[in-house]
Amino acid sequence: MLVAAALCPAPPVLVPAVSRAAAHELDDVRAACAVAIAELLRHRDCRLTVVAAGGTRTWSPRAPAGFAAVGLALDVPPLTGAADGGPRLPLALTVGRWLLAQAGHAGGDDTWCTVDADGARALGRGMAASEQRTTMLVLGEGSSAIGPHAPLLQDDRAPAFDAAVTDVVRGGELTALGALDSDLATSLGVTGWAPWQALASAAGGRAGVGRLLTYGAPYGVGYVVGTWVAR
Repeated sequence: MLVAAALCPAPPVLVPAVSRAAAHELDDVRAACAVAIAELLRHRDCRLTVVAAGGTRTWSPRAPAGFAAVGLALDVPPLTGAADGGPRLPLALTVGRWLLAQAGHAGGDDTWCTVDADGARALGRGMAASEQRTTMLVLGEGSSAIGPHAPLLQDDRAPAFDAAVTDVVRGGELTALGALDSDLATSLGVTGWAPWQALASAAGGRAGVGRLLTYGAPYGVGYVVGTWVAR
C-alpha cells in the first residue's frame, strides 16, 4: 500500500561537486528536492522504494556508486555499511542515494530498482496489492527537448507534455500518469516516464494530495519536483 511519494529529477549536475561553478543554477531544484524527501521520510513506519528508469532489476542498497561515467572521481558511499562488490548503481540511483544522504537517511530495508514499462507496472501493482506500507522516491526527468539549447532537437510538443505531468502532480490524481503516451515520451527523451508508470500503478487509483514544489527547464530538460500523500 502506497502511503506517500516524492518525485525528483536525478541528473548528475544536481550534485554540486559535479556541476561545480554552475552549482548555483540548480539551487532551487536541490532545495525543492530536500523538502520533498524530508516530507517522504516523515513516514518512518513505511518501507522506502527508490525507482528510476532502466532495465528491470533490483540493486543492492550497498552497491558501489559514483560519477566516473561523467568523468568525475567521486564516489557516493552506501547509506549504511560498506560498499559490496556488486555492479555499480546507475547514475539516476546514484543521485537518489546522494539526495537521501543529504537528508540524513540512514538506509535500512530500502528497495532500489530500475524499471522498464512492463517492470514499472508490475512493481506498482505489487505495491498496491501489498499490506506493507510503502513510500516511493521516484527519479526521472521530463522532456529533454525544451528550447534551442536542449540535449535533443527542440520539439514544440515538449512544453505541453511536461505541463500535463505537472498538472497531475499538482492535482494528486496519479492515475493520469499512466495515460502518458510512451512513444511521445521516448521521442522527447523523458526519463521519468517508466518510474511515473510505477507510481501510477502503485497508487492504485487511490485519491491523494499532490504538491508541485517546482518545475523548470534550465538546461532544456524538464525538472519536476513534487510530493503525493494518500488521503
